[in-house]
Amino acid sequence: MPFGGLFKRRKHHTTDGKRVYAIGDVHGCYDLLVDLLQRVEEDHAERPPCDTHLVMLGDYVDRAWQSREVCELLYSMRDLDKVHCLKGNHEAMMLDALDGDVRALRFWMDYGGEATLRSWGMTSGMIDAAHVDAGAAVELIEAAREAIPQEILNWMRALPVSVSFGSYLFVHAGIRPGMPIDAQRERDMMWIRTTFLKHRGDHPMMIVHGHAEGKEPALLSNRIGIDTAAHSSGILTAVGVEEDRQWIIQSGQQ
Repeated sequence: MPFGGLFKRRKHHTTDGKRVYAIGDVHGCYDLLVDLLQRVEEDHAERPPCDTHLVMLGDYVDRAWQSREVCELLYSMRDLDKVHCLKGNHEAMMLDALDGDVRALRFWMDYGGEATLRSWGMTSGMIDAAHVDAGAAVELIEAAREAIPQEILNWMRALPVSVSFGSYLFVHAGIRPGMPIDAQRERDMMWIRTTFLKHRGDHPMMIVHGHAEGKEPALLSNRIGIDTAAHSSGILTAVGVEEDRQWIIQSGQQ
């Protein structure tokens, strides 16, 4: 192809000797998560041994009905130094709501938080009342604080928003184009959408992210998006990266 050598895609690499699997937005789909973790283990076993890490890209809660089970599973893995759980915007919304802000509670419930509250035993009556009555909203916050173990909230609050291996940066939502990695804002890494998704130029690193739902994983020259809307599609997606290779693993698929 004429001039082909001038327009080669920049190759990205993990840290030498490391293999990394990243899993996209779980959103309360515990059964899909367990299945995908098994598939990741099987994939890893079929490849040559190496130093392997797992990155969870955030949004463990909301929308589907097993947020409690997802959080309990990931919390049980907290001391594994090769498992890296990142904070997503839905964890941020949950924490803001449980800090006692009624408006934050209602905002969270409107974006899938009702499912999380129900998974920890809150009733439909309590939730419905909280939408219209401030006193009921305060009572719901107090009940949720009692139901959700403090150690899980502390774990969630302390989650980082990014982790990197070689020239791969793993975040929940993305980064702000044109800004150095060390100057990126945590809020952008959890919330950014259109500005990041529409950017076609290179970033300082290859960005692996969730947050933006798609029917298929997005394997682009500057980013890899793996949120395949597990809560509605029934497909939870992981990407494996090793040196300059990338491959997809999915649950909910034969």
